[in-house]
Amino acid sequence: MIQTRFSWLRQDEVVLSFHRRHPYLLALRLLLVAFLLTLPAALWVFSPASFGRLLPLAYLFLSPLAALLFMWFYLDWQNDYYVVTNKRVVHVEKVMLLYEERSEALLGRIQNVTLVSPHALARIVGFANLVIETAGAKGKMVLTALPQAERVQEEILAQMERSQRGEAPQ
Repeated sequence: MIQTRFSWLRQDEVVLSFHRRHPYLLALRLLLVAFLLTLPAALWVFSPASFGRLLPLAYLFLSPLAALLFMWFYLDWQNDYYVVTNKRVVHVEKVMLLYEERSEALLGRIQNVTLVSPHALARIVGFANLVIETAGAKGKMVLTALPQAERVQEEILAQMERSQRGEAPQ
């Protein structure tokens, strides 16, 4: 069990596991920023006469922008997480300075937990989407790009069984 406390936890609720999206998604975003940062230099290589004077100005503007994007993407990745407790599965989606959204699936309402691999690279890198289908209005919750998704699926199913039998969390 994890000793982390969240403001939304109930008195009798225990955090069993905490997960973030796979770092692969963060790396993709950072690579995109790096590519955009190298674009002016690539343009200069192909047209040095007309673009040569503007290259230092382009980097004067692009370098701080790239640093801000790197920080934004990292913090955005850091702020989104999934939590499995002895009572529910929670997904917190937070966009800094804009909003925070929390969706949850009570263990007693979960009807099915399935793994969906979005593409072959996801299987190679080691993540999948975990689809949690529930009874009620919400219908389903998708935990995207979840590392070790199979282990999390097993944990949820085992906790559902314990909960149905009235046992304490393990």
